[in-house]
Amino acid sequence: MFTGRRPKKTIVGGGDFFCPQCYQRRQYRTQIVYQYVTFMMVRMTRVGSPEKSAICSTCGAVFSEAILDYDPDEEDQQFAAEVLRVNVLIAMVEGRLEPAEITTIQRLHKEIAGNDLSREDIEIEVRKAYEGKLDAAEMVHQIGRSLGAEGAKIVAQHAYQVAIATGSVSEKRQAQLDRFPVGLGISMAGFQELIDEIASPTLGNSSRTREPNNQEHEP
Repeated sequence: MFTGRRPKKTIVGGGDFFCPQCYQRRQYRTQIVYQYVTFMMVRMTRVGSPEKSAICSTCGAVFSEAILDYDPDEEDQQFAAEVLRVNVLIAMVEGRLEPAEITTIQRLHKEIAGNDLSREDIEIEVRKAYEGKLDAAEMVHQIGRSLGAEGAKIVAQHAYQVAIATGSVSEKRQAQLDRFPVGLGISMAGFQELIDEIASPTLGNSSRTREPNNQEHEP
């Protein structure tokens, strides 16, 4: 073939950025790739728009230029807010939140967000949850694709701790938890392993203890 295309790569600068692969701040090099039409293997005419990318100087991973705007702190805050919403929704399954559920939600939020959550903050989150019209399993399905393995583990284990806060998992809450694996993209067995890691010793090895749901609480 006499004609074709050939890229030309040029390094034009660099700087400092947060590398998602290293998960640390690293130096990067900016690379521009130009596409050329060739004739008899000789570059003739540049075509199309140049493509810019950032190359981590440590791990060598190549990212689109948009990665330079990546803010891990902002991502962590969003994740903490999503976990909070799931925890509130799993607590709301039975109606109003019990004191033990509120203190559990506050403790878990501080573990991943680093800040205290007041009861007023939880009340605001409850109102948002009502307005959102999603149940806990639907919320997990909505955020599940953006979670890695560690994120899925936190969502599963935190929701279970809220569900078990009053002593055992009700039928309604268990029905919600049973739908989590699909949303998290893991098997039921894998989900169960995550729950078993934190199951209360008083419940034995099973995390699927249930209690009859004979009483409804008013929202």
